[in-house]
Amino acid sequence: MRRKAIFTSNLSYAMLWSLVILIPLALSLGESASSWQSRGTISGKVYDARSGAPIEKAVIEIEPGSAAEDDELVTLPVSTDSSGSFEITSLYDVVILTIKAEGYAVKRCVVRFAKSDRITKDFHLQPEAIIRGMVTDEQSGIHIQDANITITERTDSGVEIKTVVSDEDGSFEARQLNEGAKEVIIRASGYGCQVQQLDVKMGELVGNLFISLPQAVEIEGVVRDESNIPIAGAEIKLTYIDEIKSSLRIDWHSGRKTTGGDGVFFIRNINPDKKLLIEVHHPDYQPCSLGVLALKPGEKLTNMDITLVKK
Repeated sequence: MRRKAIFTSNLSYAMLWSLVILIPLALSLGESASSWQSRGTISGKVYDARSGAPIEKAVIEIEPGSAAEDDELVTLPVSTDSSGSFEITSLYDVVILTIKAEGYAVKRCVVRFAKSDRITKDFHLQPEAIIRGMVTDEQSGIHIQDANITITERTDSGVEIKTVVSDEDGSFEARQLNEGAKEVIIRASGYGCQVQQLDVKMGELVGNLFISLPQAVEIEGVVRDESNIPIAGAEIKLTYIDEIKSSLRIDWHSGRKTTGGDGVFFIRNINPDKKLLIEVHHPDYQPCSLGVLALKPGEKLTNMDITLVKK
């Protein structure tokens, strides 16, 4: 009897410890399960915006629309059936829907849910506009591989930016574009960039965008004080006087635009054939202007020694 009593006591302790471990785990799993509950569903149809015909096999993707949402919860995409119909469940209160189909421009929209909403919403996709072209060297005519073509367009859901890269023969193609105004920026390492403004119609093929890029200008030099000591932290500012069509034009410059301890600066990918104002700024020194320069394609200015005067 004594051994039986001891065994029963040990078993009771084991059961007690099991409960201590399992109850919090169950509560935790309950909380996780509740956080994974559906916030609602979205159903509807996807149509061709021009013909009104339903689109089969359009893909609807869903993602959290707020930084506060748990992005570890995953909802798989769904596809439309032969009638263009779809239904998708949301695990979030705010979502971004992306609707896309072969041969059509991509559409996005934000959907907000109250508790267990059932929302019905149809979508009309525009037949895609396509831009094709070729990028070449303005001086030699050779094809430029790996040029970046950035296309910015405004849609109902905001600003869309699409980037494609030119092939070995300099050709490029951008698909699934919406109708409307486009800013096309063409850039390549070692070249100045070009900006084109296009107005594209629904379903239009723009197939003759031929771009010649000029070889870029390079500048480098040293910033010193009146005692000929290199100055660290001097900022070299470049401004195009003629026109600045896009902030990306300035961002394309590469190199060291703020001097290090050796006072050295160097800047690449500067657009030639433009009136360029070069200024030097430092909080402890008077600003310095090198005036307006007109630089030729491929020109390299390698000995720009600049002296700053103390404030």
